[in-house]
Amino acid sequence: MTAPVWLSGVFVALMLAVAGFCAGRMVVARQTGRPAELDSDITHVLMGVAMAGMLASAVRIGTPAMWIVLSGGGATWFGWQALGGRRGASSSAWRCSQPIPHLLECVAMLYMILAARAVHAARPSTGASAGMAMGTGAARLSIVSLVLAGFMIGYVVLLADRLTLATNTNTNTNTIASVTCAPALASRCGTMCKMAMGMTMAYMLVLML
Repeated sequence: MTAPVWLSGVFVALMLAVAGFCAGRMVVARQTGRPAELDSDITHVLMGVAMAGMLASAVRIGTPAMWIVLSGGGATWFGWQALGGRRGASSSAWRCSQPIPHLLECVAMLYMILAARAVHAARPSTGASAGMAMGTGAARLSIVSLVLAGFMIGYVVLLADRLTLATNTNTNTNTIASVTCAPALASRCGTMCKMAMGMTMAYMLVLML
């Protein structure tokens, strides 16, 4: 599936903006001591740059092998955090409290890179049997892409709903009885970055159908 060049350009700019914001938030968080989801921010800086490069070769940095290693490392980290949460491990204001969506983001990133490499490697093949194999592989890739894209869209909707609820709660609250800890730095902007990441990833997965 193809898309207008200008639309891909919009998503490239969006991913670079997300990467820039998350990098800036990490710097400000360290200087001010305000908590921030460092693992999420690091992941979004790397994934923002990687996805922008996948959409536009002019801003491509690194090699597919490098991004496979980094995405695999992210998947391992968030998978470990998810298992730790189930075991009742203590949480931290500096780690993402919901690692599973980020785990699936890293898995989706791995899938997109590996699928692109598989398609590229299969292109030189010729003959009827090769064509049938490519057709079967493409069908399987389309199913996986559709499932992952559906998850990303659902995740964005859930984040938007939570953001709206949080805004309404803050608007309707006149007083705060007590504050037990410092609020996360620019939490709403962080949520919007997650939404942007989810929308862009869904867009890229749909292009693979």
